[in-house]
Amino acid sequence: MTVAALALLAGLTLPAAGGRECATMALREASRRGFPAMASALTERPWAEEIASYSDSATVPVRVHLGVAVDPARATQALTVLETAWAMQVGGAGFDAPLSDAIDGVTDGGDGRLDVYLVPLPPGTGALTVALADAADDDGKRASPAFLKADPTLATELFEVYLHHEFQHVLQFALDTRESLLWSESTAVYWEVRARPDVDEWQLALPDFQRHPQAPLFTDGAAFAPYAEVGSPRLEYGAVLFALYLDDEHGDGVGTLLADLWRGSVQADTVVDNEPDWLDALDAEGVAVDLALADFVGWRALVGPLAVTDDGPAQQLGGNAMLGAESVAASTLDGQEQTTDEGSGPFQLSCLVRQVEVPASVDVLPVHVHAEATLADQTLAVATLVTVPGSGTAARSVVGTGATIDADVEASTGALVQFAVCDTSAADADEAPLARPIRLSLLRTDVDWPDAGPPIEDAGVADVDAGPPQPPVPICTCQNTGGPTNLRKGLYAFGLLASVVMLVVRGARARRRRTLYASSSGDDGNRR
Repeated sequence: MTVAALALLAGLTLPAAGGRECATMALREASRRGFPAMASALTERPWAEEIASYSDSATVPVRVHLGVAVDPARATQALTVLETAWAMQVGGAGFDAPLSDAIDGVTDGGDGRLDVYLVPLPPGTGALTVALADAADDDGKRASPAFLKADPTLATELFEVYLHHEFQHVLQFALDTRESLLWSESTAVYWEVRARPDVDEWQLALPDFQRHPQAPLFTDGAAFAPYAEVGSPRLEYGAVLFALYLDDEHGDGVGTLLADLWRGSVQADTVVDNEPDWLDALDAEGVAVDLALADFVGWRALVGPLAVTDDGPAQQLGGNAMLGAESVAASTLDGQEQTTDEGSGPFQLSCLVRQVEVPASVDVLPVHVHAEATLADQTLAVATLVTVPGSGTAARSVVGTGATIDADVEASTGALVQFAVCDTSAADADEAPLARPIRLSLLRTDVDWPDAGPPIEDAGVADVDAGPPQPPVPICTCQNTGGPTNLRKGLYAFGLLASVVMLVVRGARARRRRTLYASSSGDDGNRR
């Protein structure tokens, strides 16, 4: 693969420099988009002369191939990690085991075991998983065996978490090779977090996800890039927060729900499209997508300074993972209705978030929220989060769903209040982002806001004997009738007198000019 080809591929799907180094789904997306040649070099098995030896696991069907001049200790470490990953993901969560790559008598890699190649990879690619051909035309699923590559020069802790990540891709391909990029990567990162919670490299992608609560819950960074005010190339990796949310709030904490969702997204061999997808599987598992989205927006906000012990992510996340919310001042909550545009969102299955800090001068801030759909098929949900930074307490709730929602929220001094309006309309996991504007107003109900003026009083029935109605008595002293304070009349008289004086002066000056010109215009030819 040429440098130019690598650059183009990176422009399509690979993370930016310094970000995640898994190229698995990037290469798959490149093939889908019509660039299979770009992926061919990375997706080929190493040549025999590139491999020095191999080692087999004694407990699971895994073979590690060691590249020439690679430290044999790496093979030992890889086997240990992969045996742990197998125990967690297959034994614990219940994923199906990897498919054998011994198909029709062909045993690439030596036998049907999962092949893992520890060989140097191009800069920017730490590991990748390669899906092979569909395992069978009659097994009821579009699934395939796979092999993976990992760069042995990675730091020890990254080498470990990358193997957990790539092993998840192997299990994904054993069920469904058509699932969306976001779901594939977010659930692979999930296993990094569960396996090594002390390694925080995965958090580098969180800002790309957290900055964009208005992005569809199923999209990826490349697809959403045209709508993002700041880059979001790793959005799908940061979406691990949703996988963690599902497991924490609706699952058993060991990934069983995620395995069930992957199994529920399987398509028959004859089905070309990605139907059902993971959103369909979520609904089939009894998790309402609309309510989960609205509940998740508050959960994902409880990071960094807003973290609490009994809610939100269990992991301690840095301040750079704060949820992107537009701050508004309490003094501006006048109830004026605004209609959002394409840039601000929300999009399908996403949320628009506003936040206000209760000023110290207010004991209790009551706010009325009004949200209204602008599209005929649009369904909304409103969620709120009230927390005092540093207090360790938070209250989040979904306060309404429908095409039009009215809700009331109160918060005390020093609290931070977030209002989220989510588009919860049905969506497909493979759709392109589509803006779905809403109408929103926030009204602080403890203030009498200015309006068009006092109400017009009823004049009653006119009395025909009283004559025409009289003008109201003026209240400005310069408009009073009579008296020494009638400034306007005094100024008018003074102005009239000054005008007469100026006319007299100008007339005298004109006569003088004519006299001077007449005396100096003789016929002696000396005119100057």
